[in-house]
Amino acid sequence: MKRLLTYFLTLFFVLIGITACGGMDIDDEPEITQLSGILTKQSNENDLPGTHIITDENGEIMPVRSISINLSDRKYLDNKVRLFGVMNTEEEVFSVTGVSVLEILSDAPPVAEITQYKNSDYGFQIDYYEDWEVSEVDNLVTFESPETMDKVYIDQFPFEYSQSVFDSENKDNPLYNYAAINFPQLGDVSDSLLKIGIDKSEALKIENENDSIDYYLYRNGLIYRITFSPDNTLDDLNESKNIFNEMLAGFRFIGFTVDDEMIDSEFVEESSEVIDSGQSVLDSSSLEGDENFTYFDSLPYSFRAKYPSNWYYAGTSSSDSDVLHHYGFADEPVENSNELYGLDVYSGVIPNGQKVFVGNNEITKVSSGGKLHLYVSLDNHNFKISGDGSIEDYMLVTAGSIEKIEVND
Repeated sequence: MKRLLTYFLTLFFVLIGITACGGMDIDDEPEITQLSGILTKQSNENDLPGTHIITDENGEIMPVRSISINLSDRKYLDNKVRLFGVMNTEEEVFSVTGVSVLEILSDAPPVAEITQYKNSDYGFQIDYYEDWEVSEVDNLVTFESPETMDKVYIDQFPFEYSQSVFDSENKDNPLYNYAAINFPQLGDVSDSLLKIGIDKSEALKIENENDSIDYYLYRNGLIYRITFSPDNTLDDLNESKNIFNEMLAGFRFIGFTVDDEMIDSEFVEESSEVIDSGQSVLDSSSLEGDENFTYFDSLPYSFRAKYPSNWYYAGTSSSDSDVLHHYGFADEPVENSNELYGLDVYSGVIPNGQKVFVGNNEITKVSSGGKLHLYVSLDNHNFKISGDGSIEDYMLVTAGSIEKIEVND
C-alpha cells in the first residue's frame, strides 16, 4: 500500500500503544480525521477496497467510500475536496462522513434543473432533470440519465377486471384485482399499496430482485406502469433512488386530447330563460365532494381550470361565431358528442341570470334548452360552461376555478 495508507496504519497502532501504556480508557467512538486531495472514482480494473480514491498533492492515494454521501456527485467528483471521516483499519479504507469542496477542477456541467414532461396523448405528466434524455416509442416513454445507466420507463396497457376476483372488502379496487391476477404470490397486497404523485394517486409497488421497482396505477381501463431501473453496477444506489423519488413526486394524471374533427362542433342555441336573480356564495370544497380534480391549461387563452382528474378533455375550434375555442369533458375519450359538459372561450354577451360566487369568481347561471349554462368573465375573456343540470356541481367547480396563468414566450 502506498505511503499515505502506511502513515494512517502506523499512526493508529502508535495511538493504541500510547493508550495501553498509559492505562487510559479507549473511547468507543473513533476520532474523526481529515484528508485533502483530488477525488476520483475507482475503475473496475483495480483491486482496492472502497468506491473512490483521493490523491494528495504528493501523488499518494487512499481508497475511500461512504454509505451516507454520494461521492459521485458532480460537485465532488474530479475536484479538490476535504474529506472528513475515520480510517477502517480492517478493510484499509477511509470511511467518509463529510465532504467540503476546496477547488473546482472538473469541466462537468452545472447540476441540471428540474423540468416537467407533459403528454396529453398518454394522459400524464412527471418531473425530471432537464439533462436526461427522453424518448417516446408507441406507448412507452423512457427517461435516461446522461451520467449513469439509470432509466425510468412509463408505459400503459388495457386492463379489464372482473369483480369476482375481489374479496368483499376490496371488490371495487382494480389494483387488488390486477395484483391477484399478476402477482398471486403476494397474497394480501395492502402493505404494497401507497399514494404517489401530486394528487396522491393509489399505486401498487413491486420491488424486483435486480433492484428495479415497478409502480402500477389504474385509470379508466388502463394500467400505467412506472419502472425505475437503476445502474446496479454502482456501489451506492441512494442518489439514484433520491432522483427517482423526486420524479415520482411530480407525477399526476392529466386529461387526454383528441383531434379536432373528433369533436361535434354543434352547440345548443342559447335562450334568455333566467333561473332567478338572487345571489349566493358556494364552498368549492363541498362541491368537489370525494371527487379528485386536476387542472388543465389553455396556453392560447392564458387560463386554467379544474376538471375531474380521472376524466378526459379535448379542445377544438368551433363554427359558432360567439365561440373562440371549445373544450369538452367526459369520463371516457371525448368523441362523437359524448361530452358531459363543455367550456367555451366565449365572445358573446353574458345574459342576466342568478349570481353565485365560487372561489374568486362570480358566476351567472342560465337555463337554456334543457341545459344549464354558467358564465364567467375574467381578464377580458368570457367563458361559458354548458351541460346537464345533474352534474351542476362539477360544472360549478370548473367555473369557480378558472384563473389567469402567465405564459412564457
